[in-house]
Amino acid sequence: EKTGDEGLIRRVADALATSSPTMEERFMTAVRIRRAELRARALLAEIRSGLDTG
Repeated sequence: EKTGDEGLIRRVADALATSSPTMEERFMTAVRIRRAELRARALLAEIRSGLDTG
């Protein structure tokens, strides 16, 4: 997220997959979880700000 390089995640996943497909899938799962957490936090902040102004 910080680098803005979506390809970086794919390159890391591909490197992991060469030695362990299971590790690659776990890495991608961790990425999806972190992205979902960021979306959830943003939504909660939006809801919270609406409650403060409403």
